[in-house]
Amino acid sequence: MEMMVVLALIAIAAALVVPSIAHGYGSFELRLTASSLSSAFKQARMHAVYEARNYVVLIGAEENNRRDVYVVREDGKTVDHITLPGNLRLVAEQQRDVWTQELRPIHFFADGHSEALQIDVSNPNGHHLQLVLNPLTARAQVTQLYSSDEKPVPLPAVEESAPSVSVITGGRQ
Repeated sequence: MEMMVVLALIAIAAALVVPSIAHGYGSFELRLTASSLSSAFKQARMHAVYEARNYVVLIGAEENNRRDVYVVREDGKTVDHITLPGNLRLVAEQQRDVWTQELRPIHFFADGHSEALQIDVSNPNGHHLQLVLNPLTARAQVTQLYSSDEKPVPLPAVEESAPSVSVITGGRQ
C-alpha cells in the first residue's frame, strides 16, 4: 500500500515537472540560436573593420533538420561556419512589415555598419524570439521573447542614413 502511495506521488511530481522542463528546453533552443546568429554577426563585423574588407553572413535553408550559417569574406573565402537546429523557423523582415522565410545575405562593411535586419525565430511550441541587427553599429540584440498567443511589441523604425552633423562657428556677437 505504501508503495502505491509513493508511486502516485512520483507520478504527480513528474506530471508537474515535465512540462516546465520541455518549455525550458524550447526556450533554450531559441536563445542558443539567437546567440549563434549574434556571434556570426559579431565575427563578420569584427573581420570587416579590422581587415577593411566587406563580409557577408549567409543563412542557408533548412536541410536534414539543420540550418547552416556561413561568414564569408568578399573574395568568397569562408571564415566561419555555424550549424543551427533545423526544427526552428526563421523569418526575416526584408522591408517594413514584410516578412519572408527567404533570408537574404547580410552585408557587413569595412566602416563598421551593416544592412538592417530583424529576424523572428520560433519553435514548434509557438515560442518566438526576435533578433534585431542595428545597421549603424552592426550589433545584434535580442529584443523580445513571446508566445504565439501574445502580440509582439512593434519596434521603432531604424534609420539607415548617416547621423546629422552640426557645424559650430566661433564668431563673436
